[in-house]
Amino acid sequence: GHVGQPMLHEIADGQWWSVGSRQHGKGLCNPCIYVWRSSGCRNGMQCKFCHLCEPLASESDKRRIQRPCKGKRDRYKKLTEKLLNEISEDPNNFDFDS
Repeated sequence: GHVGQPMLHEIADGQWWSVGSRQHGKGLCNPCIYVWRSSGCRNGMQCKFCHLCEPLASESDKRRIQRPCKGKRDRYKKLTEKLLNEISEDPNNFDFDS
């Protein structure tokens, strides 16, 4: 394959795929992080990850996007501590719905 193009296998209808690509049309697949590299994916058609998905930016970008900001994490931590204290003070009468 050319640099920047995935090294894939072709099936009869002209689509490029891997075993992990079967659920791509339903959005239930996970992208292969190797297929878009110049060396390609070593697992080829047997790869359990999707070869049809666009490449992810990077794992560090993925983690940064999913992590709440520090202020929100601090608020969650304070709320959790408050709830745990209320529960420990009177566990039999704590109302989870209030």
